[in-house]
Amino acid sequence: MDCRELYQKGTRIYIDLTFPERVLARCCQRQALLHPKLAILIEVVISTVLGTIKILSFPLMSLVGTVLLPTICLMKCVSGKGIRHVPSYLIAWIMSILVTALIVASIFCLIMISPEVVFLTIGILGAAGTSTTLLHIHRELFSPRANPQFS
Repeated sequence: MDCRELYQKGTRIYIDLTFPERVLARCCQRQALLHPKLAILIEVVISTVLGTIKILSFPLMSLVGTVLLPTICLMKCVSGKGIRHVPSYLIAWIMSILVTALIVASIFCLIMISPEVVFLTIGILGAAGTSTTLLHIHRELFSPRANPQFS
């Protein structure tokens, strides 16, 4: 496995942990192809709800990842009797630690700023969380990689 594949796999592990709706959307791809209009309607409703709570769930999932990723890696190594998963999980774990540190630093920086700016920032982050959630779900539901008819 070369470095590019390693980083892509590590990034995918981290993003799947941080955005669990991607994994759910990947599982529902076949049903989305059968009922695309209903899938888009459900996608918008779910992304609105999950995107709104993304302000809390993103830091929480990143913090959980600092503990959960090494545990998952150890379980895979023990059950698979090999260490081929370690580099990609190590990259995902480092990303989780760095993002958690960035979030903690941002919270301490927001303490020094006036409340108006903090509330504006929370509103912008809520909108960004909603749109990011929508894009993640849509990309996984209607992926051109999995659906060759869209290529």
